[in-house]
Amino acid sequence: MKKNTVIWISILLLLVISIGGIIGRWKAEENNSIFEIVVPFEEIFELTEEDALTIENTLSTLQDAGLTTVSFNPVTLSDLEKHEIIQIFDDGDLKEALLFTDYRTSLPIEKGWYVTVPNSTIYRSMIEETFDPNTMSIGDVSFYFLPATDDSMSFNTTLGYNEEAIELVKSYGFQIVLRGGNDDSLSNMQTIEKMIELKDDQTAGILFSGIEVVGYPNGDEMVSYAMQLQEAGYYLYSIEFNELKGLQTLARITGYETVRLHSLDLAGSKTVEEFIDQAIRAIKERNIRSIFFHIDTSEPKEGLEEAVQFVKGVRDQTPGSFTLGIPTPFDKITVNSWQFAFVFAAGILFTYLASSLARVRFLPLVAAVGMSLLALFYFLFDRLLFVQLFALAIAILTPTFAIITVQNGDDRGAGRLKFITKKYLQALGISIVGITIIVGLLNGNGFISGFELFRGVKLVYLGPIVLVALHVFQDDFLALWKKHGIRILNLEVRFWHLLLIALIAVGGAYYLLRTGNSGTVSSLELAFRRTLEDVLYVRPRTKEFLIGFPLFIFALHIYKKNVFLGKIFLIGGTIGFLSIVNTFTHLHIPLWVSILRTFYSVLLGYGIGLLLIFLYENGMKWVKNTVHRKEHC
Repeated sequence: MKKNTVIWISILLLLVISIGGIIGRWKAEENNSIFEIVVPFEEIFELTEEDALTIENTLSTLQDAGLTTVSFNPVTLSDLEKHEIIQIFDDGDLKEALLFTDYRTSLPIEKGWYVTVPNSTIYRSMIEETFDPNTMSIGDVSFYFLPATDDSMSFNTTLGYNEEAIELVKSYGFQIVLRGGNDDSLSNMQTIEKMIELKDDQTAGILFSGIEVVGYPNGDEMVSYAMQLQEAGYYLYSIEFNELKGLQTLARITGYETVRLHSLDLAGSKTVEEFIDQAIRAIKERNIRSIFFHIDTSEPKEGLEEAVQFVKGVRDQTPGSFTLGIPTPFDKITVNSWQFAFVFAAGILFTYLASSLARVRFLPLVAAVGMSLLALFYFLFDRLLFVQLFALAIAILTPTFAIITVQNGDDRGAGRLKFITKKYLQALGISIVGITIIVGLLNGNGFISGFELFRGVKLVYLGPIVLVALHVFQDDFLALWKKHGIRILNLEVRFWHLLLIALIAVGGAYYLLRTGNSGTVSSLELAFRRTLEDVLYVRPRTKEFLIGFPLFIFALHIYKKNVFLGKIFLIGGTIGFLSIVNTFTHLHIPLWVSILRTFYSVLLGYGIGLLLIFLYENGMKWVKNTVHRKEHC
């Protein structure tokens, strides 16, 4: 039995033995299928400031539509004044108000603020506990006096939560999400204490506001607050595309007991239908379990109608495999050290085989030793960085290995359908092995919750293309160097050479810009993507089924006829294989979604590649026949 065959069998056995970790992730994702729809109470209140709408009717309307959850921000003096629970006067305002009364000279008006005492005992106790104010009366109106010399005085100081409103919202069966920002130490402590006090079966999640978590950047405070909230039974929300400072630290402390949230603003430029599509896509494809939306409060009636349309749309159009209700964090994924060790071993052997294709002496041994050291350092220092570097190396090697193996292999029957299919499946098989190693290593609640990431996406998009290009043109370059040596630098450069270099540079820049979430997409492409999603549940990636795989199929067909063009198309075909590797490095995407998306890409790419061959062959026949007829005219 050949050495390479023994190594391949060993790799497969190691991965099969360690498959339990991946199964654990699959089950955790499968069990996490409940999602919620959240709206801020403050915006509900804004809708009801006009007489046409009441809080009770608005809550009932949203409940009927399918709303599950309402969030509450901490209350400040400014909020209470806005909601007409209190009135605030400074000393100048009060003097002016008393100017034509009997009290204009009988009362000493000191410099500071005069706050009317609210009717509710809850609000009275909140103000008194926070500021410890003196109380005075003017006629039959009672005031709290807050002196201007009080440094702790601020209209935006957190008092607590609107408990009357919370009880009203709970009476409609809604779940409560408490929000909180990062203030001074005293306010933060009071906020945490109030959160713990309000914890019950209908209050389970904490959503931080602003750009920092409570206590940041004080590490001891952050840890203390996180532990207190976890012990009380709370989980935290992470907002997609909004990295709160300190949240990753809190997530690690609490074992990643978090729920992923996607925020939408219905006052934006999109239509309600587009917002519905965006929300459903987030639920289906990115493990989002909380849809938080803002109401357009500029026109209350219209704003409520849009909110109801949005909630109903998300409720009714989300696939039946998901349930509207109260979400929970992912189940704990357990990956044993021995499972990691087996996956590391498979990765080391995989690296050895891939490096052997480079035809550089001692490179396979050096590469295997380097990967072994990364694995050893991980077990010694327990740092994810070493796992991430190991996975990055596998991600770059996998598409490179797949393409070069095919190019170096037996070319008997080249160009025929059986040959093309065999080589295609061979490249896909190598890719599946590499992907399994990556998924097996980057496993656990930290990765599927989105806090721990695969590092080096740009390198994965660029590295394999460069490596494949260097390999396929290695002999050509060596022949050129052998012929000209150092004089190669003095060869004449023509205008078309510069034009070609410029085109490659521009194309490469555009290609890199289109990676990740920041790339711009045309309206036509968006419509095409939406159609694919409607038909296929999840859309395959364009760069895979429409570019990479068809170019690879076509390269296999044309390679024997035109080696240069075959090499060019083979390099382009690398895009398909590096893209499917990249698909599985998006670890917050459910594993089955990535598998389904890749399955579609593989099938469609194969079909489009064969169509490309058919068009090419028939086009060439037409050209030859046309030229032949002209020659005989």
